[in-house]
Amino acid sequence: MTEKEILAKLKQGGDIPSLPSIVQKVNKAVASDTCTAEELGHIIEQDQALSTKLLRLANSSYYGLSRKVNTISRAITVLGFNMVRDLALTVSVYKIFSSGHGKGGVDVLGLWAHSFACAIASKVLMTKRFPEEASRAFLGGILHDIGKVLILQKLPQEQAEIKNRLHSDSGVNLIDAEREVLGFTHAEVGALVSDMWQFPKDLIEPIQYHHAPRAARISPVLVAAVHVGNEVVKAIALGKSTALHVMAIDENMWDTLHIQAPDLPNIVANIYNDFELAADFIEA
Repeated sequence: MTEKEILAKLKQGGDIPSLPSIVQKVNKAVASDTCTAEELGHIIEQDQALSTKLLRLANSSYYGLSRKVNTISRAITVLGFNMVRDLALTVSVYKIFSSGHGKGGVDVLGLWAHSFACAIASKVLMTKRFPEEASRAFLGGILHDIGKVLILQKLPQEQAEIKNRLHSDSGVNLIDAEREVLGFTHAEVGALVSDMWQFPKDLIEPIQYHHAPRAARISPVLVAAVHVGNEVVKAIALGKSTALHVMAIDENMWDTLHIQAPDLPNIVANIYNDFELAADFIEA
């Protein structure tokens, strides 16, 4: 099915949501070499929910600061521009997730917690060997299942049929069920919409290929992190994916990430720890 055909089918359920203007402004500011914490703060202050979340994060036990952070510009200095961008996108994506609540028989809040856990896992997997890309991995993890939410919102009857097929036939995996019912997958929808939102190609690939990581060409390491992180958090039951089973992790991805078996206990412990510390932000 072509992108045009996928988009037409989705639009049967209404317009595709646009990326909030506050996120677009934050993305543009963070990408600028000249933007200051004060200038970024003025943008953040336009959104009360984001401002509140930013101050709460800066004052959380995760950072353990001895003095209270009580201004937006100070919070930006503490957290860093990339974290502020991540938070802005996280808050906006949560709103998209929550709007699908009660449709298609899907536990949307559980799916959100899964996506948040995947973001944390993807970041942890990158932190040791590729620290400069860890923030991008977090974004890829947050967004990897955005296509599921859009299918749920726009095509709830089809989503219910996908769920029925998964529960009635244990031999069918999620990707196969989606193709049988829709003719396309949540990964394809996520990539299409992310392109509409003008995300860079290196961030679209983890969304598009998190179930087929060898297809990545632009950002294979980011794709590997999200692919592995997705299955790891399903295996350790953080959040609730719509997939009923943990899918096999592509063995080549461990080499791509430079991770060996002895590294895994520490990685899993760090995922649990960061997930617990960030628990307040699951309900973004």
